[in-house]
Amino acid sequence: MNIRLVDDWRESVRWISMWCFASIATIQGSVMGFITQEQLAAQILFYPEWTWGTLNQAVIAALAVVGGVGRLISQDPKQ
Repeated sequence: MNIRLVDDWRESVRWISMWCFASIATIQGSVMGFITQEQLAAQILFYPEWTWGTLNQAVIAALAVVGGVGRLISQDPKQ
């Protein structure tokens, strides 16, 4: 098994998948570290069936799906 970087790894900052996965890491590592369990259990005013914890999970799942799809599609700019 030979692991190599992609040819255009220097352009990875512009890939949507990298932005999605960096957003997941930021939300989970930074934001969630400052939120208490009581805040996560609070209902959302504009969507009372959900709590803030449910919304967090939905956002993380959506970013993961978009990031995964972003790894599959060609992200080369049109020339």
